[in-house]
Amino acid sequence: MPRPKEFDQEIALDKAMELFWQQGYERTSIQDLVEKTGVHRGSLYDTFGDKNQFFLTCLDRFRQVSNHRLFSILDEPGSPREGAFPFL
Repeated sequence: MPRPKEFDQEIALDKAMELFWQQGYERTSIQDLVEKTGVHRGSLYDTFGDKNQFFLTCLDRFRQVSNHRLFSILDEPGSPREGAFPFL
């Protein structure tokens, strides 16, 4: 029976997404991801696959977070334009 995950996948994805954003795909190593997320190498591979798959999963997470932020503006009081572009 496999052990349950001992880390929050969304937090690990957010940290990895930040690292990919700062360093780029090519300059980010698996060891960098291990250090940034605090997740053991084997657990990263078991959960997310190789670096390319991990990167693609981070892109999916970015899309989800961005969409959530964008659409949550529509639920806030006031003009959606003011919520999306407060500097205008």
